[in-house]
Amino acid sequence: MRMTIDGTQFVVSMLGGGLAGGCINTVFNRIFYWRGLRIKFYPQLSHIFSTYRIRMETPEDRYLMLAVSEPPLPLDANFVRHRSVFISELIDFTELKEVRGLRQKLLSNMEPSGSGPKGTLIKIDLKPESDALFACVKKVQEKLRLS
Repeated sequence: MRMTIDGTQFVVSMLGGGLAGGCINTVFNRIFYWRGLRIKFYPQLSHIFSTYRIRMETPEDRYLMLAVSEPPLPLDANFVRHRSVFISELIDFTELKEVRGLRQKLLSNMEPSGSGPKGTLIKIDLKPESDALFACVKKVQEKLRLS
């Protein structure tokens, strides 16, 4: 008994093998892409987390006082600038689930307080942001197998 492969069997076997290989390749490429993003993101995350930890050492620095439509106080200007740059750079890492959650928590912490007449003082508690950063650091370290 001689087996012959007609054209449809050949096409189906090639497509099936190619499709399975393509799916596996896509999955592994995605995993390595996310790992690469986490490797690039981790130094920035570590730096901002250290900034928050240093600021949170004294109880009076736990709160950020800002005036509506006015520049931050000179003591807070560098922190506010660093925080703003970090939040805007999170867009580069939006594909990471932990980054989306972190960005949402950082933005929601200051969301309701941004209104009022010019000169109105706004008091932002930085503890929730610090906690969100700590959770993100732990998650990224876990994913990168650093801890």
